[in-house]
Amino acid sequence: QNLGSPLRRHYSNLQSLYYGGLVNSALVVRSIATMGNHDYVWDFIFYQNGAIEGKVQATGYASSSFLHGDGLRYGNRVWEHTLGTIHTHSINYKVDLDVG
Repeated sequence: QNLGSPLRRHYSNLQSLYYGGLVNSALVVRSIATMGNHDYVWDFIFYQNGAIEGKVQATGYASSSFLHGDGLRYGNRVWEHTLGTIHTHSINYKVDLDVG
């Protein structure tokens, strides 16, 4: 992935005229896991300077149920008789990295 900025660049017109630069790019390894009504998009990004970044995004559609009684205690009205239920997403992962 091109990161949109140079990793390094330099222009000189002192004594000699030269320009040097290097595109800043990263290797992105993407995996997608589907659980229930959500897809989780996992990105592991490997930068040229040795840094590693992990990101995850949840996509999908709202979990809903029929709205009746005191249902508004457990979510929000998303349509006339539809309750968008309150829930959380917990994401954990472990890294075991041996660096020589």
